[in-house]
Amino acid sequence: MSVAAITAGTAPARADARHCFPRAPISVADYQSVTDRRDVNFGVGDITSVVKLPDGRRFFALGDTGYYDLNGDGSAGPLKGFGNNSAWVQSGNCVTLLGSAGPGTRSWVLPPQQDGSFYWPGASVVVGARLYVFMQRLVMNTTFGTSVGAAVAAFDLPSLKLSRLTPIPWMEKRVFGEGAVYDGGYVYTYASQARTCGFCFAGDMYVARVPESQIMVPSAWRFRSGSSWVSDRNAATPVLRAAVSNTDVQRYGNGFLLITKTVSIIGPPVEAWWAPNPEGPWRDLGTVYSVPSPPPARVSGYSYHQAYTYNPVVLANTRLADGGLLGSYNVNSFDPAESQRDGRMFGPRFVSIRVPAPPSAPPRPASSPGISPWIPTFAVDGAGRVRTLGGGAGFDRSYTAHAVAVARTPTALGGWIAAADGGVFAYGDAKFYGSMGGVRLNQPIVGMAATPTGRGYWLVARDGGIFAFGDARFYGSTGSFRLNRPIVAMAASPTGGGYWFVASDGGIFSFGDARFFGSTGGAPPYFPVSGMAATPDGRGYWLVTIAGQVYSFGDANYEGNAPLPLAAICIGILAAPGGYRIVDTAGNVFGRAIVQSRNRIATPTPFVAAG
Repeated sequence: MSVAAITAGTAPARADARHCFPRAPISVADYQSVTDRRDVNFGVGDITSVVKLPDGRRFFALGDTGYYDLNGDGSAGPLKGFGNNSAWVQSGNCVTLLGSAGPGTRSWVLPPQQDGSFYWPGASVVVGARLYVFMQRLVMNTTFGTSVGAAVAAFDLPSLKLSRLTPIPWMEKRVFGEGAVYDGGYVYTYASQARTCGFCFAGDMYVARVPESQIMVPSAWRFRSGSSWVSDRNAATPVLRAAVSNTDVQRYGNGFLLITKTVSIIGPPVEAWWAPNPEGPWRDLGTVYSVPSPPPARVSGYSYHQAYTYNPVVLANTRLADGGLLGSYNVNSFDPAESQRDGRMFGPRFVSIRVPAPPSAPPRPASSPGISPWIPTFAVDGAGRVRTLGGGAGFDRSYTAHAVAVARTPTALGGWIAAADGGVFAYGDAKFYGSMGGVRLNQPIVGMAATPTGRGYWLVARDGGIFAFGDARFYGSTGSFRLNRPIVAMAASPTGGGYWFVASDGGIFSFGDARFFGSTGGAPPYFPVSGMAATPDGRGYWLVTIAGQVYSFGDANYEGNAPLPLAAICIGILAAPGGYRIVDTAGNVFGRAIVQSRNRIATPTPFVAAG
């Protein structure tokens, strides 16, 4: 089966991938009518989290999502598509499926990976103009799969364009990101870990936190242990014992509400807990809903025999007409024949949940989220001076008279400058991890890329020789090859597990987990290529020439060339939410997705690289 990457915001949703009501939904029946709709264009899957966006829209993250028509007797028709992640957005009286692009396999964030693993979404949390969705990477080698990693997907608001996908700290038995809240400048994430005792079905709850501006920096994460936060994830201790199967946490009053099904699959009770702080102490508010066991079939006269329910969630800021909060739980079966006979069986069941009023507590201190770390564009001139294009502080110090590349830290509060002789210079919050300065090189350095953690970087030479520092690893090079044209730039994969080189004729060389998606090497552009950038999900890339022509490959969307006439040479291209930015030697920044016109920064000498 071929796999197509469908990314949020890639194209407008089809009219038949939308469900509209005569008025805004106000009842369980209204929302259930969305779930009960099954056709090849409107996918339905397990709801893993629900959040309200700043503009009032509601965002539903869904896991395993099927696309099929219903037969006349209510059974499922042939499966036309399947994805492990999708999303709905409710705006007013319509619910739209994001990323639907016609028949075939769908996937909203990422399709199955090259190694056969896939991403399954967990918690969603809004921070200012950003939406974070936590993702668990799984391989389906058991009934429920085996966890092999975790990541956080960041989306720009209000466009819901994917900005980056970054690996986060991970443990196989305790995956943080099942629940998440933002408070006081930190993102708090929750994990449940199953107890290993006989006949124990409930799990313990753990919590981690990280400054939102450093969510993609593993060394910035801290884990709750007793009354303190520690850097060793193995030293974490439960903040709630033997009480959770999932960890849906959100703001409620002046504190935080936890909704969980205490005994996964087997028990019907849904419990509510409340705490004045994200880490606790947690107070049991009692059972707020009892899931039917077994849940009622959607086909008249039919009964389930091996169905199970799981993952209750509630949207604490959405009241229904009956006064309850909008909630849901998911239904599936150990017997595939049951979901075939009842085509509406699997997926969410919406319910009205009545939760006790939040206990009194002092107001939480307000915090203002900082700017998005992917907004700044750094450029360096020949004297090694850095400017933050499009606004923001620069660094007036001259680091080297032979600057050729610049890369920034994940926080965008600093970065590194590379010189042609292999020297590396760190500025802002960047740390120095080594260089080739003082070492005789076969060819000069021409490009640089940082690892996703910001704790390492690569340098690439004109002949494709690669030099790795910090936590950057060597995955191969073209240093021993005879190249048709010299290497001019490089880009790293989002995982840090690979990289690409591009030659001046547009030839692409991929190493590690960086995949080849095409090149212009067989039909070189008239003007030489000067830069490249990878898409946030690593399944595509852009090339730019010195004349501002852009070539896109894989899932990289084409947004146009730099506008003519050009007054300067284009030196680089960078990924941005929903698109890219092009930078020239004069400090002009072009990019429809972010910058509508030229943003020029006066500089004594022309810029030579951007990052």
